[in-house]
Formats: sequence, structure tokens, C-alpha cells
Amino acid sequence: MGRICIYSRVSTVDRQDYSRQISDCLEAIGDRYHSDDIDVYKEKISGYKAHGERPELTRMLHTIEQDNKYYDRIYVTEISRLGRDPSAVRNLVDYLSDLKIPIYFTSINQCTLDDNGDRSSTMNIIIQILIEFANNESITTKKRSKSGLLQSAKNQNVGGGKFIAYGYKKGDDKKMIVDDEEAEVIRRIFKWYSEGNGFNKIAGFLNNEKVPTRVNKFGTQLMKFQTEKTADKVIWSSKTVNDIVANPLYKGQRRYKGEKLTSEEEKNYDGIITKRGQEKFKTLLLDAPAIINAELFDRCNELIKTKTHRNSINQYSYLLKDLLTCGICGRNVFARYKPTPRGDKVYICSSRLTSAGNCGNKGVNITYLESVVYDILIGTKALHNHIDQSDKLIPTVKTDIETLKRQLSVAESALEKQTKKKYKLELLFTSTDMTIERYKMISAEYSKELTITKSKIDLLSKHLSEQTEILKKITNKSKDVQFLARLSSERPEVIAIFKQFIKKIYITKMTRNNNVLVDIHLNIGKQKPGMSLKLMLDLNVTRFKEKTQYTYKLRGHHLLTTYDDRGTLITTEDEIDKSFGDYSIGKYIVPDENIMKL
Repeated sequence: MGRICIYSRVSTVDRQDYSRQISDCLEAIGDRYHSDDIDVYKEKISGYKAHGERPELTRMLHTIEQDNKYYDRIYVTEISRLGRDPSAVRNLVDYLSDLKIPIYFTSINQCTLDDNGDRSSTMNIIIQILIEFANNESITTKKRSKSGLLQSAKNQNVGGGKFIAYGYKKGDDKKMIVDDEEAEVIRRIFKWYSEGNGFNKIAGFLNNEKVPTRVNKFGTQLMKFQTEKTADKVIWSSKTVNDIVANPLYKGQRRYKGEKLTSEEEKNYDGIITKRGQEKFKTLLLDAPAIINAELFDRCNELIKTKTHRNSINQYSYLLKDLLTCGICGRNVFARYKPTPRGDKVYICSSRLTSAGNCGNKGVNITYLESVVYDILIGTKALHNHIDQSDKLIPTVKTDIETLKRQLSVAESALEKQTKKKYKLELLFTSTDMTIERYKMISAEYSKELTITKSKIDLLSKHLSEQTEILKKITNKSKDVQFLARLSSERPEVIAIFKQFIKKIYITKMTRNNNVLVDIHLNIGKQKPGMSLKLMLDLNVTRFKEKTQYTYKLRGHHLLTTYDDRGTLITTEDEIDKSFGDYSIGKYIVPDENIMKL
């Protein structure tokens, strides 16, 4: 007597495990086979997945392909365990029957082949009926389930899962209600992001303050992560913060994933779309209790666009990244740099990325703006009496280092997973009937992922090395003129100083000329409202073909500027003109040693 096997499968949405199926099969087998002669294949995957995408089924079929006499019989509880696609199940049964390998279904106590290894016409009819019945049952169940879930969501009920969105909890009537303690964290996240702090930085803030994540509430329970972490070890990540800021639930719109869209349907569909991997679905927005106002949510998500329009791996270190605000519309100002002779090299308002279009503010040359800000703050020694490495810069740099270490760890973990995934693909290709075309397509996608991740690791390693070197320098070196004098060639150190001392810079184009008001608000001591450094720049200077002289006019605290809640300048242009006067008189020229070139 040879060997037999049991094949069991549960869907990814099933709450059951394999134990019942395996138990039923073992009961049907009885004592005819020793346990050492029984192979068990079990997997948790959708029955609609193709055979090549089901690892355990693929492994079983590979064993059979190597030796079609290896198994005397295959035991399955019911035909739906083989799959949900009628055509695929029919082909699988036919394939195994042609190899004279019987399939025994415990639910009906019947086998696909008789004792002589022949297929009976009666059994063929029964199998066909069972296949169609299983398919219709699945379709009906799905429809009922979707209808029930939609109605439940419309009633603002919480689903049955443990992972309710952060900031919410289940009320006594099973409805979604605001969790006051977590909601305060949500408000802080949106406030921080609207002020120019990135996702990584916000995650660092929360981890430094030891703010518990939602998963932390599960204590020492082992989570289903490949890293085998317990719930209490899960910390805030940039992705978690990103997901929160991008989720319209927090402004009172709950997303509900509807029907799957085909490529043809997508062309004529103008509604909201949710992506799940390569698949796209119609999406409904349902009412939900809001935690923040819609204006703040929309402003933050416009800000996201300015950070995601470019390549995920940024090779340029912008001195004023996340510090600039448009004084006309209050939106974020971001850097657009194209390394070609005629390419853009400007800081511009993010309104240009919105459907409403440009707010009217002008872009400012990156080198011009960075050089002027550097000259006024460092070159003229405006910050010399405030820069204290031990008290000010060291905590900032240490936070950046910890953030970079976390990012690097995540990237290295991703690289390991992607490498394993590519290796498994190669095994799958050599052991199944996967076509060369499909293999090449998937392999190209995996190779692209690996290339991006490797580049990201290289860049993060470089930044980590730079920040570590900065920490070493400022820890071992006291405040002196030499330290400040050499800063113009050390962009990472300048960025660290600017992050520490600049709260926000407003950029506003004047309507009567080609001048731009640069309003620098500093984090130094107690600043009275409107007390800031005001500079006036002439955009015409970057148009000269001969050697450009970067000039600016300076006005201190005697010109008080005010902005509304959105960040729009309220002070009139008449007041500004009166304070600055004629641009050609009393202007400063940035010396060559203070010009900050990319």
C-alpha cells in the first residue's frame, strides 16, 4: 500500500481553520493508512485564485507530475475546497482522472473513479452539479454579505474585526464613535503635518512621547507579522501616519469598497476608486463622525501631492523643505528641480497641482531664495548668539538619526522580503506550468521593486552617515566662528540649523512689480505677533544673462505683518511698500561664499 494525501483550503475571509476538514478526511481514511503515509496540504487562500497562485496546490501537483503513482488517492471534504472557478475545478478533476488518481469527497462519500480506475457517467453528472452548485452558492453568499455590510456601514456600525480605525471605538449600540483620547492624537498629527512636518518626523514625535499605537492595546499577543512581533513592540511608522492623513474618515467620510472595476469599466467611470494591489474597486463615501474639519484635511492632502509628484528617491537636499508657505493662498510651497539647462529650478506654490489651478503666486529660484535666507541668518551672524550645539542642535540631529535608522531597518526588511519573493517566483516557474511571458512580466515587476529599494537603502545610508558625522562634529566642537564660517559647504548641517530655528517662511508675490516678500518667522525666545524678518526679493535678477547678483532688502520687526488662519497675508501692499521703499536703494548683495548652489 502506497501513500495518500489530504488537501484542505480555507478562504482568506473564513474564520474557520483547517482542523475540521482534516479531521473529516482522517475519519474517512480510518486505519487503512499509517499517519506516516499521509501527506497533508493546507492553505488559506481564495478559491478563485489560479492554480499557479496557490502554493500548496501547486506543491501537490508538482509531486504528482514527478510521479503519478505517488498517491493512491486524494481526500477532500467537498468540491469547493478544490476551487470556486467552475472551469478550473473541472479541468483539475479531469487532469487527475486522466492520471488515474481518484479524488474522494467525504461530504458525499463518493469518489471520482471506480475500483477499476474508470470514470462513471453518473459521477461525472454529480461532480458537474456540485461544481455549479458551489459556484452559485458562493455568488449568492457574496451578494448577501456585501448587501449586509453596506447597510451596516450606512448605519455607521463598526465591523467585526479588531482593527477599528485609530481615533474611533465601538459604542454600546455597535456604532462607530469617537475615542476622545485617540482623537486628540489624530488632531495633533494633522496639525503637525499642516505645519510642514513630514510623516517620518511625526512618527518620531509620537514614538519619542511614547504615544501607544492601536496595536499596543493587544499587549503581548503575537501579531501575524513576518517579524513575529508582539503587539506591545509595534511603534508608529511613516506609513501609519501617511494612512491617517490620507483617510477621509477623519473629516466624516467613511470609504466603502464596492464592486471590482474592469479596465474597460474604468474608462467610463468617473467616481472614486480604491486600489488593492493591482485591482481597482468602485468606492462609496458614507457619513461618519468627524474628528477634524474638512478644510484642514483638504489642505493636508494638497500638501501630500507636493511630496509625491516627484520620484520616491530624492537626490537633492533642499534647505527650506517643509518650511515655506504661500502668503496668497496658505498652501505649502515645494521645490521643483529639473537638472537640465532650461528645466525648472524653483520653489513654487502647491496650488499648481490642484484642479482649481494656480493661485497667482510666483515661483522663486531655489539658489536665490536659499542663498538670501542663508546670508541673512548665518552670513550676517543673525543666529550666532543663538546657535548652541549641545542644547539646540544635538536633540534635533539625534531625532533625525533615530528616524533614519527606523527607515533603514524597514527598507532592509523590505529588501529581504522582496528577494525571497523573487526566489519563490523562480521556483514556481521551474515547478509549474507558468508561461514564460507571465514569468517575465512578474519578474520585471519584482526586479523594479528591488532596484528602487536598493537605491532607497543607499540614500538612507548616505543621509544616516551625514547626520552621524554632524552629531560627532557638534558634540566635539564648541560654538565658534570657524564652525559657522564653513557651513555654506555643509548643506546637511545648514538644514539641521534651519529646522531648529526657522518656524515658517511666508512667500508672497507683490502685485505692482516683480518683487516677492519673504517673511521669516523664527523659533527664538518669545516672539510677539508679527515680529519676524522681512526680506524683499527682485525676481528680475535671475533673468540676467551675465553673472547674477543675488540682492535683497531687509526690514526688521518695525514692519508688522499679519496672516489669517489659512496663512494668507492680511497686511496691505501699501503698508509693505511704505516700509521697503525703492528696491534699488539700500539693498544687500549676497557674497559669493554665501551662495548655496545645489
